Amino acid sequence: MQSTTVAVGGKGANPKTTLYVGGLEESVNEAILHSAFIPFGDIKDVNIPMDHATGKHRGFGFVEFDSKEVRRRCLQAGWFSGCQPCASSSATAAS
Repeated sequence: MQSTTVAVGGKGANPKTTLYVGGLEESVNEAILHSAFIPFGDIKDVNIPMDHATGKHRGFGFVEFDSKEVRRRCLQAGWFSGCQPCASSSATAAS
């Protein structure tokens, strides 16, 4: 089983509302990622970039929430087993 990493910031329209989720298993798709994070609040977008050469995802994704408060609740809950929230240069968990 891979270790999953959750970090604040990311590629979304607003880095303060976006989480980077890394170490995704091959079986994880956008619907599964959405289902994992929806209990914390409204989600604007879920994106798992694809590797066009292999046709499989690249093992990471982005979850963009409606607000930074929803993202904060998610990080504070610590529900992700074996994961550690990581601060990026663009945002922090307290933002």
